[in-house]
Amino acid sequence: MRRGWWLLGVALAGCSDKAKLSEERAVAHSGELATLVDKDVEEIRRGLPAGAKKLGELLSTEKEVTPGKARASLRKAREAVVDLQLAKSTFFAVTDVQGMAHASDLETDGFSGKNVVDAFKGLAKGREGYTETLGYMEEARGLRKGDDLQWVAAAPIPGPDGKPMGMYVTGWSFRRFAQHLEEQLKSNLRNAGPKDEKPPLIYVFVLHEGKAYGSPVVPEVNTKAVEGLGLPSKLQGGAFRGQVEITHRGYGVAAQNAKKLCDSCAIVILRSEV
Repeated sequence: MRRGWWLLGVALAGCSDKAKLSEERAVAHSGELATLVDKDVEEIRRGLPAGAKKLGELLSTEKEVTPGKARASLRKAREAVVDLQLAKSTFFAVTDVQGMAHASDLETDGFSGKNVVDAFKGLAKGREGYTETLGYMEEARGLRKGDDLQWVAAAPIPGPDGKPMGMYVTGWSFRRFAQHLEEQLKSNLRNAGPKDEKPPLIYVFVLHEGKAYGSPVVPEVNTKAVEGLGLPSKLQGGAFRGQVEITHRGYGVAAQNAKKLCDSCAIVILRSEV
């Protein structure tokens, strides 16, 4: 009987040690991903105004901007700016000065003829200078599973007279962005770790005002567990770390504010050793 209790104690200690290890490693991941988020946002901040200038050169001689011409110009403008070639955007679109979209670069273009300012009110400032905002537009979804939110940016397209002739708009859905971060983190771990080591379970979320957005493969119970942690109040110092049990599995949790993405945004990592 004593031996049985001893074995149970060893098992529980092992579980506790694993969760602690997961927590430590999740903290390291959170710093890594926070840096990546800043890099991704800065690529847009640098690249979009440069791309808008290129679009102005391409479109200023056109008497009428047709969807076909707009799509061709979007491709050329992105190819001309290295930051935009690297950008993790879900879409790029070109609009007139009122915000009515001429076209997007999506394979199935649902933007043409839609006013992006109706969906993203903050983009109205994009007629005057570079701006960023949050909102939702069904046509801008990068993934079709679950509700979503989108981060978008716009820069004015200068016309021949120097006045804005439209806006260059780009953005990403939070779910697609979380998927990008998760895939990048897993790729880094594969490249750095021993080939025979079992990869940990890892889930990455973009958190906005307590709502967690993850990739399509994230179990709903994990999403609810993250939302149940009350992280907005715990991130006043900028970061959070801890442990949580989900369906009888221990996870390390780490979260870090992502102020460059938005004032109320954070990145959250769940990690569990296998």
